[in-house]
Amino acid sequence: MKTVDVMKALLERDTLGRAVFSVEDLRAIMPERSGKTFSEGLRHLVRQGVLERDARGVSVNPLARSRTHVLEAIAVTLRRGAWDYASLETALSEYGIISLQTITCVTVMTTGRKGRFDTP
Repeated sequence: MKTVDVMKALLERDTLGRAVFSVEDLRAIMPERSGKTFSEGLRHLVRQGVLERDARGVSVNPLARSRTHVLEAIAVTLRRGAWDYASLETALSEYGIISLQTITCVTVMTTGRKGRFDTP
């Protein structure tokens, strides 16, 4: 699959509101590639700016128009199959009920395993 075809597939998903993808999601977009070819293809897409790696195993389409709540979507993608919700402080700040000068992190509660992930 060529870069243009991958971009078309990502655009289709953008119209559905998807901007965040796991490695398994991307493998479904490019099923014909073998392991090493797939990994090299992902590196190529990142170098070209088609994808952005934001956490281990999670990529974001930087050109997507549906890039709202990206950090929460990354958290959900990292913990698929677990219950996730934004913490009270994050939700209150998002709705403007409390004032935080600079948001430095988003806290997401999950029934999955704990972890801290730094994203660009």
